[in-house]
Amino acid sequence: MRRIGRLTKTNRLVLGSLLLASGSALGLYASSLVVSAATGSTLSGSTFESGDGDLIAATSGGTNDWVAASGTNHTSPAPSFVGKQDKPSGSSDDAFGQGSKEDIACPTVVSGSIPPNKSDLTRFYVAHEFGSNNDVLLYLAWERANVLGNANMDFEFDQNRAADAPCANGVTPMRKAGDLLITFDFGGSGQPDIGRLFWLTAAAGNTASQCFASSSLPCWGKRVDLSAAGEANGAVNTTTLSDPLTFTGSTPGPVSLPAGTFGEAGIDLTTALSGSGTSSGCNTFGSADLNSRSSSSFTSEIKDFIAPATVSVSNCVEVNAYKYDSTNNNPLAGATFTLTNTDTSATVGTCTTDSTGYCTHDFGGVAFGNYKLCETTAPVGYNADSSCQSFTVGPGTTSPVILRFSDTPKPESVVLTKEDDTGAPLGGAVFTIYTNSSGAPGTATTYTCTSQAVDGSCTIDNIALAGGDYWLVETTTPSGYGTATSAEIVLTPGDKTTTDINGNPLTFQDPRLFKIITLVCNEATGSLIGGSVSYDGGTSATSATTLPSGDTGASICTITGGGVDPDVHAGPHASSINIS
Repeated sequence: MRRIGRLTKTNRLVLGSLLLASGSALGLYASSLVVSAATGSTLSGSTFESGDGDLIAATSGGTNDWVAASGTNHTSPAPSFVGKQDKPSGSSDDAFGQGSKEDIACPTVVSGSIPPNKSDLTRFYVAHEFGSNNDVLLYLAWERANVLGNANMDFEFDQNRAADAPCANGVTPMRKAGDLLITFDFGGSGQPDIGRLFWLTAAAGNTASQCFASSSLPCWGKRVDLSAAGEANGAVNTTTLSDPLTFTGSTPGPVSLPAGTFGEAGIDLTTALSGSGTSSGCNTFGSADLNSRSSSSFTSEIKDFIAPATVSVSNCVEVNAYKYDSTNNNPLAGATFTLTNTDTSATVGTCTTDSTGYCTHDFGGVAFGNYKLCETTAPVGYNADSSCQSFTVGPGTTSPVILRFSDTPKPESVVLTKEDDTGAPLGGAVFTIYTNSSGAPGTATTYTCTSQAVDGSCTIDNIALAGGDYWLVETTTPSGYGTATSAEIVLTPGDKTTTDINGNPLTFQDPRLFKIITLVCNEATGSLIGGSVSYDGGTSATSATTLPSGDTGASICTITGGGVDPDVHAGPHASSINIS
C-alpha cells in the first residue's frame, strides 16, 4: 500500500507484533494497550484540525475545523459538511438490540433507553475534501450525552442510501460488497485507534477466510489499522467544549460537551480504500451512520446508533461519453473514445457507443485527477469531433460525468435518371429533396438537380443532411410531359444513394401528353362552327373552325387556337360537348 496520506506530526511506539496479532483471529484489537501509532492535528495535504480533539478552527496549527475560529458560528465551515442528530435520549430513543453485532447484515432495531454504562450517542458529523496532495480526505466526529472512560464507535459508509434500498429493519441500508466501516476505539487516554474494514460477499468472489471475526460470509473483512499505517489521526476532548452548530434536524446550539464526550478523526480515504476489492476500484458512498459497541472487541454487541444520513463521499466518479449527430441531435452508434490521465499520460481505457449514443460500458471508477477524453474513431459516414475534452475529477465532482461530442455527417449524394415513356433521355426536369413526414413528402430542402438532355442524368452532391428517410420530388416538369411519381429514399452520411427505399433504381419516367381537338360541323352547310366544349367536368373553349389546306390526319394535330387543349393526360375522359 502506498503511503501518500502520512500525518504531519507522528509519534510512533513499536510494541512488537504480538500485541495485535494474537487478537486478530477473534476480532480483537488492543487499542487500550497501544499508545497511538501516530498523532497530529492535521493530515498531510490538509489544513483541517481533525486530530486536536476540539471543534474550533486555528487552535492547533490548521486553519479549518468543525466550527469557525470565532467559536460561535452556527453553520459549520467544514468542507461538504453533513450533520445528523440522534433521537432524544430516553424511552423514545432507538438502538440495536437482540444481540446485534457488526457482522449481522441487517441488525434488529429496538426502542428504549441506553444503559448508563454504554455510549448514548447524540450527534455525528461527516466532511470531506480534496487535499493538496490530490488525496480524498475524510473527517468524522461523534458526540455523546454521557461521560465514560472509553469509547468504541463505528462509522458505517454504505453505497446504498437507506431511503432507496433499506434492509428489513427499515432503517439501515442493504449492504453491498465494498461498503466501508471505520472503527474508532479509545481506551480512556492518549489517542484513539482508527481502523477500516470492507463488507465482503460470496457474490463478489470473497471467501470466509478473508473475514475479520466471522466464520462465514457475508462479513466485515480483515481490519487494517489506519493509525498504525499513518493514514489517520484522531482525538477525544480532554476539556469541556461548546458546540454551537445547528443543522437540519438538530436542536439549537450551543451544546456543552464535558471531557470524553466528543471525538474526531481524519482519514486519508485514498490510501484507506486501497484493497477495497471492488472490481472498478471506485468507491462511492451515499449513506453514513454511527453506532457504538459495548466494548473494544469487534464481536461485542452494538448498542446505540444514529440513523443514516445521506452523504456523497467518493474516491472516484463514473465517466461516460455521449455521441450525437450535429444536424439533428440524434444519438450515434459506433464512435470510439479513449480516456487518458493527463497527470501520468496513461491510457485509462476505451469505449464504443451503442444505439443510445452512450458507451456500451463506461470507464468504471475514475480516480481523482486530470483527464482528457478524445474521439478516436467516428461512426461510418461521419467526421470525428477533433476536439478532446479535458476535465478534472475531485471530491466535488458529480458522478457520473457525461461528456457530449457531436459529429458532422460526411456529405451525401443522390444520382437519378430521367426519361420519357419510351425510355429516351429527358432533360430539363428539376428534382428536389424533401423531408419525410409520416411516409409522405414534407418540407422542401435546398438540395436540387436538373436532368441532362444528353443522358437524362441528375446528380445532387454535397448534401449535408442527417441520415434518414427523405423524398425525391419532381418539382419542375418539362413541357409536354406528365410529372413522375415521387420516390422515398434513405440518405446515409458519406454514401451515394442510387435506389429508393425498396431497392429500385432511381429512374423517373415522364409520360408524353396528348392534345384533344374538337371539330363541330354543320351538316347542312358542311362548314365548321364554333361551339362550347367541355370535358373532365370543366369547360375548355369553343370547337375549332378552320383546318389547314391539304387536310391530313397529321396536319390536324398542328391545329392551334380555340378547341385545342394542350397537355391533356392520357386515359379515358367522361366528356360532354355542348354546341351553342
